Amino acid sequence: KRLAELRVFEHLAPGSQAWVALDMERGVGALSVPSGVSPGTRFSAELLRGSRMVLLAAKVGERDVEFRLVAGCGSGDQARHIAESLSGLRALVSALAARESSATEMVQALERISIGVENTAALVRLSLDLTLLERILREAARSATLGAVFGRSAVGGRR
Repeated sequence: KRLAELRVFEHLAPGSQAWVALDMERGVGALSVPSGVSPGTRFSAELLRGSRMVLLAAKVGERDVEFRLVAGCGSGDQARHIAESLSGLRALVSALAARESSATEMVQALERISIGVENTAALVRLSLDLTLLERILREAARSATLGAVFGRSAVGGRR
């Protein structure tokens, strides 16, 4: 019932194979994710403040993976604010990743991210070729900066 109230299913792209929705109105606590830029740097859910719900969905095709992030808001102004914040974050991460000589494909992937607004939702779309995604993950594992974010044990090394 709550998913319907938050209009999650309206934002779920047809064919999505995996998805997770967060009820931002009921609080997500101290949710944060590694930035992928430097060890210890994290992005928090504060970046999505103003959204009612956040949906992350993925669809795996034969040759690519499509990711879709939706921040459903109460107004178009809130959605635009979140989209602008996400665009700024993308530019910052791209600039920082560009400083890493081994992060070329990460920079290319960041450039492929589409950020926009539809009605009262900020939308982020990214389609990555499976081969490119595999190379990015391998590159991240090799990079001292990016690999540290994932932890050595998570990428086949030791912790």
